[in-house]
Amino acid sequence: MKSAVESIVHKSSEEIARRLKPVGLEPLPHHPLASVLIANYNYAQYVGEAIESVLNQSYGNLEVIICDDGSTDASCDVISRYIRKDSRVKLLRKENGGQASALNAAYASAQGELICLLDSDDTFHRLKLEKVLAAFSRNPDSGLCVHRLLGVSKLGKPISSPMPRLLYKGWLAPAALKRGGFLPLAFTCTLNFRKAIADQLFPIPAELRFFVDPFLTAQAVFLTPIVTIPDSLALYRLHGEGVAELTAPSASWMTRQADAFLRIFELQKDFVAKLFGQDVAGRLHLEEDVAYWDSLLAAYILQGKPSNGIRGLSADRIICHLPPSRTRHLWRLMLCLPSPVARRVFLLWRVQSPFRRFLSSRLAPLGERVEA
Repeated sequence: MKSAVESIVHKSSEEIARRLKPVGLEPLPHHPLASVLIANYNYAQYVGEAIESVLNQSYGNLEVIICDDGSTDASCDVISRYIRKDSRVKLLRKENGGQASALNAAYASAQGELICLLDSDDTFHRLKLEKVLAAFSRNPDSGLCVHRLLGVSKLGKPISSPMPRLLYKGWLAPAALKRGGFLPLAFTCTLNFRKAIADQLFPIPAELRFFVDPFLTAQAVFLTPIVTIPDSLALYRLHGEGVAELTAPSASWMTRQADAFLRIFELQKDFVAKLFGQDVAGRLHLEEDVAYWDSLLAAYILQGKPSNGIRGLSADRIICHLPPSRTRHLWRLMLCLPSPVARRVFLLWRVQSPFRRFLSSRLAPLGERVEA
C-alpha cells in the first residue's frame, strides 16, 4: 500500500506528464522544399561526393546549402564547380568557428519545410529524402525523423552493420524527464526536422562547436514525437581523427566530451524551463545523465587513474551514477586493474567494437523501439 508521501509524489508526476505536450504542427505543403545543410572544413576530397549524393536524390525539390568554415584546402573550388552546374547548390563562406556556427549560417539561408543535416564527408542514400518525406507525411504530428546508417571506410567500403541497432520513437519527453533528459545519441546525417521544430532549435550555441547532434536531440525530445525509418539511408565515413575518437580516444577528448555533455544538460534544463516551467525543469537531474558520467570514467582511466580523481570526484562516486548493467560491471573491473592494464582493456573494448560506447551507454528503453 502506498504511503501518503508516495501518493503525493505519484500524483505530482502524473500532473507533470500531463503538462508535457508536443508542439502542434501544420500539415506539410504538397511537394515541400527540402533544405540539406552541410558544414565543411578542409574536406575537398569528400565534399563533392556529399553534394552529388544530394543532387542525385529521387526527390528533386531540394536545395543544398554548404557553409565552408574557413577551409584552407581546395574545398571552395570543388563546391563552386557544382554551383556552376546546378542552381540548387549554394555556398556560404565564413571564418573558422566550428560545425555549430557553420550549420547556423547555413540554416539562416534555408528556405525548405524539411531540414536535413549532412556532414561533408558523409553521403545520403538516393531514396533518403523521398523516404523521410513519406515518414513525415504518415506521421503529421512528428517533427523529427531519424534513421539508421552504415559506417564506411575512407574509400567508402562498408565496415559496420546498420547503426544504431535500437531506434526509439514516439513522444519521449515524459520518459526522458525521468532519466536526466538523456537520449541515445544520433549522428548528424540521420537527423531530419520539420522547419517549425528546427526554428526552435537553431541557432545552435557556437560554443559546442562539434557536439551538434546530442544538443539537437536533447532539445527536440521535449518538442516533438520522433518518427523512425529502419533503413540505412546514409553512409558515415570513418577516417583519420574520427576513427581515433571512436576506437582510441585520448583523455583530453573524453574530458571535452564530458564538458560538452554537461553544458548540453544545462542548456536543456533552461530550454525545458522556458517550455514548461521551472518545476518541470527541476525534474532533470545531472545525476541521471549517463553520458556525462560515462565520459568522466573514460577520462579517468585514460589519465592513468589520477589520485585526485577527475573533476574533483573519485571513480567510486562517478560509477554510482551508472545504472546496473554489464557495462557498469566492466567499468568496475577496469577500476580494479593496474592503470596500464586498465587503459589497454578500455582501448581493446573500443577497438573491438568502434561503436560499443554508443550502445553500452544507452539507458533502458525510453519509449517504443524499432530493433534490427
